[in-house]
This record gives sequence, C-alpha cells and structure tokens, in this order.
Amino acid sequence: MSEGTEETIAEWTNLPEVILGNIFSYLPTVDRLCIGGVCKAWENAVHRPEVWECFDFSEKDVDEFGNDLDVLRSELFFSDFDGSISEAIVETYVGVIKQFGRSFRRVKILFRGRHSNRVLYTLSDCCLNITNLSVQRMQQNVQVVRNHDSSYRQAIHNIIQRNSKLEELYVRDIDNYAESQQKSPLPLGASHSYTIKELTIIQSFQYCNLGNFMYLVNLRELALEPHFLSYSLLYHLASRSLIKLHILAISKHMEFYNEALQDWQWQEIKKQGPKLRVHCLFRVGHEWTEKDIILKKEIPMKCLKYAKYHLLNYPVLTNLVCNYSSTLVEFIDFSHFLKSYELAQGNRSDRPEINRCILQIVLGCTLLRTLAVKEVLYSQNILFMLSANKNLDIFLREEQIEYSEFISDPMPYEEFDLISRSWVNFENFKFAVLHITNKHWNFYTEGSAMYENFVKKHFKLL
Repeated sequence: MSEGTEETIAEWTNLPEVILGNIFSYLPTVDRLCIGGVCKAWENAVHRPEVWECFDFSEKDVDEFGNDLDVLRSELFFSDFDGSISEAIVETYVGVIKQFGRSFRRVKILFRGRHSNRVLYTLSDCCLNITNLSVQRMQQNVQVVRNHDSSYRQAIHNIIQRNSKLEELYVRDIDNYAESQQKSPLPLGASHSYTIKELTIIQSFQYCNLGNFMYLVNLRELALEPHFLSYSLLYHLASRSLIKLHILAISKHMEFYNEALQDWQWQEIKKQGPKLRVHCLFRVGHEWTEKDIILKKEIPMKCLKYAKYHLLNYPVLTNLVCNYSSTLVEFIDFSHFLKSYELAQGNRSDRPEINRCILQIVLGCTLLRTLAVKEVLYSQNILFMLSANKNLDIFLREEQIEYSEFISDPMPYEEFDLISRSWVNFENFKFAVLHITNKHWNFYTEGSAMYENFVKKHFKLL
C-alpha cells in the first residue's frame, strides 16, 4: 500500500463526528442500521440526531434483506433468532425509532402485512416532529387484502394527529373498497391549520367527511380523486392559498363525481383563486375522462395527462383541450404498455384526421411546452408544430414517426419552404428541427435517462 493511500485512509477515519454524521444522513436507512459496527468513531457518529432526520421503512426491503441469513448475522449482529428473520429485522427498526424518533423529520413508510403494525405504532408513540410524511400500502392480491389486519389504520391516524408540524402529507392505499364503509374522522384538525402546505390523499379515508380540509388555510397543493371534489371545498381553499390542484382518476372503482362541478362553479372558484391551476391525471379507461363531463370549459387546466392502455378519441377531445388555450402547458398521452404503441402504428384510416387534431391542439394552445402522444405522426406535421411553437418539446419513440407529407390547412409557417423539402427522411427531418428550434431532436427509448426523467417528472403520483 502506498504512503498516499495510507494518508487518505487516515484522513477518512479521523473525520470529526459532525462531518461523518452529515455524510451518513444521506445513506439509506438500511445502511445506517449497519454502519455503526464498522468502528467506534462511526458508531458515535451514527448516534448523532442529524443522521436520523430521514427515515424510510419498506416491508419489501425487509423481505429482500432477510433472504440472506449470513448478512443478517454479520451486519445486524443477530446471533440467535427467537422468531422469524423478518421479525428480527423489524425489531431493529423499532429500536431505532425508539432511540431516534424525536429526530425524525422526513418519514416514508411502505407497508404490507402485520409486521408493519409494530413499526407504525412505534412511530405514533415516539415521533412528534415529522414535517414530511409519506405512508403507502403495497399492492397485494385480492385474497390477501380481504384477510388483511386493518389495525394499521389507527396507527396512521395517531401519527398524523400527533405530528402538528406536518408540512407535506402523502397517504395512499390505506383503505380498500372491500373493507368496512364505517366513517372515521379525518385525522387533520386545528393543530395542522397553518403548517400543511402539500396534501395528497389517494384511495385513502374513502368514507371520511372532508370538512376538516377547511382548516388548512395555508394549503398550496392538493391531490385528490374526482369523487372527493366539491364546490364548497374548492371555493374555500382557492380563496385561501391553493394554487395547484391535482385531479387523479386512477381507481377502477370510482365511476364519477359525487358532485359534478359545473362551468359556473369553476368560474366562481377562479374568481376566488385566480392563481389556481389544475393538473388532471387519468389512468383508468372510463370514457368520461375524455368528455366535458369532467373537462369543463372553465377549468384553469395547466396539465392534462393520460396514462391509459387504449388510444384517445381525439375527434371528441380536441375541441375540449383547445378550451384551455390560455392556461395549458402540458398535454401528455402516455402508457407503459408497449401494445398501446403497436395499436397506434396499425393501418388506421383516420391517421390524417388524428394528425390534424393534434396539430389543432398545438396551434390552439400557444403556451404548450410539452407534448407526448401514442399516435404515429407525420414528419411534416411535426415540423409544422415546431414552426408554430418553437418552445414545444415533443416526446416520441422512433417508430412513431412516419416520414410522409402532410396536407394541412394553409398557415403562415415561416419555414414553409424548409419544411416542404425536409420531411422525406430522418437526416433531413433532424436538420430542419435544429434550424427551426435551435435544439437537437431526440427520441426517447424505454430505460434511457430521458425516458426515466420523463416518467419521474410527469407520473410521480402513479
């Protein structure tokens, strides 16, 4: 070993505890559980409060980590197991919560079975200073859900009620429609009035009265399923601080609004909150998500996103989308299912009409900055779109471009001569895009950084 290497190691082992603690705070929770056994200095550093401001518990990690008994014995120091491996791991998490729970600020819980209840109840007993809380139940088969111990729900209620410093709350899938429909109070109240700024509730508290939302006078961002929306709720929140509303139709069980908002009601809501913008995300295949049943003309729509398996009905949808010409920034029709793109590539007799509809959306919504579709687009039509809106980013797979001429309605395109001769192949097309937008054209492919960033940004609530 060289002298330089020895010096580097010496510097690392002699770092002050405060610096080691700051470094360790960026590690995953499972690594922080083990790292104290490396040396005395690290053991002291890992006991610093700032190391435990973030805490994550995932029952999936417990299962994966518990598959290797030798790893557990060497890294978690279990020489004897009184119960199952999973129980031993959970016991370690519980010990950390009891010791450092007062330091927790950002907590993320992904739970599934009865092992999680011990963790949840310990959190409810030991944590009082959480500012960011995310609680989600893992997906399970129908039989498991029916037999699931629902006592976790009370623990979650207790965690929320006891942490009056909450600023961000994300709760997902803690109810199931097959479970009891007894109403229980929403665990938000006067103590959260001035703290909560972001709130997401997805398939949770399904049968609660949402009147407690009225307390949240500083709420800036809210994500709900359509059946939770009501005129009185949105009117009140918009008059306070709400500027971003996510409407999420992602559950197959929800067919419709409980209270369908009308255009005059959206007008009144906008008067109360002129800065309010709506972000719609539709995953389920219900037809009403493509009609004016929900897509009212007066909604201040900023983002309209679809993640459906099937293709959209553009002849019906286009005029509705163009109603949002003064607010729409993102229009995305995206699916993880490869077959959706295969369907779009078929010999569709209405492909010219679909291309005209999508061009109409781009021309009508001048603020549009992001466009993603499942349809096959003509290369010349894409150039028309970019000529009309040079700030537009279009996300397409390579197989979604057909290098063909497209006859559109007469438009004063500045680069018409360039467009008229640049649609014939990819090289000409790429050159024209660079000339028109001063940006290089890129396709996205599944698994690429561009693809992952796109999904992470636009579909994080899925």
